Amino acid sequence: MKWNGIFPRLFTKNDISFSTEYQNYLKSYAAPNMKSKIVDQSFVVFDTETTGFDLSASRLLSLGAVMVQNNSFHINQSLSIAFQQSVRHTEDAVAIHGIVTNEQIGLAEEEVIKIFYDYIGSSVIVGHHTAFDIQMVQYCGKKYGFGPILNPTLDTSYLAKRLDNPYNPMQQNPKDYSLDALCERFDIIAKARHTADGDAYLTALVFMKIVKQFELKGVFYLKDILKN
Repeated sequence: MKWNGIFPRLFTKNDISFSTEYQNYLKSYAAPNMKSKIVDQSFVVFDTETTGFDLSASRLLSLGAVMVQNNSFHINQSLSIAFQQSVRHTEDAVAIHGIVTNEQIGLAEEEVIKIFYDYIGSSVIVGHHTAFDIQMVQYCGKKYGFGPILNPTLDTSYLAKRLDNPYNPMQQNPKDYSLDALCERFDIIAKARHTADGDAYLTALVFMKIVKQFELKGVFYLKDILKN
């Protein structure tokens, strides 16, 4: 079984005791057919909001996700979940997210992790600078017996760079590939920024625009957008 590259940093062979829910995820997960067309593949586009960028010190505030297939998605199949919070948010978190309440609202962290692993199934995961979001979910999930996310991942920022410069994507100016910059480029109105569900929705729209541009260049297969 091929583990996600983040596995060695978050898990060791001596501390793995998987929950029933994670074992069910492992049993049901099927790697995507790389020869399939992009349009036939299911994608989960997601985003999280957190109190910071330190895995060990930060907490998840909210998680948003939408399912994309056939270059479309249905709002009624999306996720928009707030995590229960029992401690005061830092001034930085309030400034970014506008969250000031300390009441026990939303769902317990363990319940959200269960829902998310069930939701992603065998889909390809998409996000904007998604590496941290994946690490955060895995770090939190470890406390409840969840292991690495096996699903392949796509970063819309990197995909857009590859679209413009297939041979040397990292030479592109990062400022031109922020979520706001890509929304402007593709004439997407950037509403509800810095909320998990809002950013997931915008990232999904950006992703679908990028896929259309790849198709215009003759790129139709999953293997071609998943390659590094």
